[in-house]
Amino acid sequence: MMKFSLWSKLNCTTRRLLAVGVYASLALPAAAAQQLGAANVAPMPTALPAPAATVASHRAVYDVSLVRASQRDGVRGARGTMTYTITDRCDGYTIETQMHLDMGMATGADSELEQRYAAWEAKDNRSATFRMLVRENGKLKDSYHGTATLDAKGKGTATYNGEQDVTYDLPEGTLLSTNHLIAVLDAAVKGEKIVNRPVMDGSFDDGPYRINAVIGPQRNAAVAAKQSGDLAAGPAWPVAMAYFPDDDDRDTPDYELLMSVGANGVAHHLVQDFGGFTLAFELVNAEPVAGPSCH
Repeated sequence: MMKFSLWSKLNCTTRRLLAVGVYASLALPAAAAQQLGAANVAPMPTALPAPAATVASHRAVYDVSLVRASQRDGVRGARGTMTYTITDRCDGYTIETQMHLDMGMATGADSELEQRYAAWEAKDNRSATFRMLVRENGKLKDSYHGTATLDAKGKGTATYNGEQDVTYDLPEGTLLSTNHLIAVLDAAVKGEKIVNRPVMDGSFDDGPYRINAVIGPQRNAAVAAKQSGDLAAGPAWPVAMAYFPDDDDRDTPDYELLMSVGANGVAHHLVQDFGGFTLAFELVNAEPVAGPSCH
């Protein structure tokens, strides 16, 4: 990875967007999540409860655009598309994401980013496989694949295979990304306000993160006509997420997301602040995806 480069900053952050299912909202300030540190961590369960919520199999297309930019990062424009697909495979989920982003820099240079991600995650939270491919201006910049294995209490390891192979220890209570989304939905239905758990997802390559999610009151989602349909209809919960390195006790998160998600796991809108610039992901279309018949 090219440290401190524009590609590195964009790539690391957009990978984390995938890790939470690509959903967001402007409804809660990011500071709300940042102010919740280690003191707000709930006791870790000795065993992982069976999830109650379900995520609908669907394909969602998002328009990506630049909301704000400062001179610090020299970004003058950004536009692109992202397609996110999740399919229920009976005993697990497959997740596929394709993203294309055209960046314009203040120097006059342009950068074209392409990212492809694919994963399988077990519903029982015991295993996952994943693969990532990133290109910048047609040249390969990142490529890796890996596996994660956890026990009944969410403790295990994740191994990445790429230019350098690396293995991370996953602490007790770790959730795979789709199970984390379901945990947030479960909490929202119960009226709970905070979900604070370690999360493992192959869409970011620097180990597990502890994600502190702050859930706001349910509200009707503003859905444009072109997004109409059962998948994008109905109320949604605004959620602010703060990402803390799992092996660090710092009070300030590395990344923050604002999100809004329906009870079926479909994201309506996302805003991500990169520090020097902010990108918005607007839902263009959501459609159901047929999976296998599960008995």
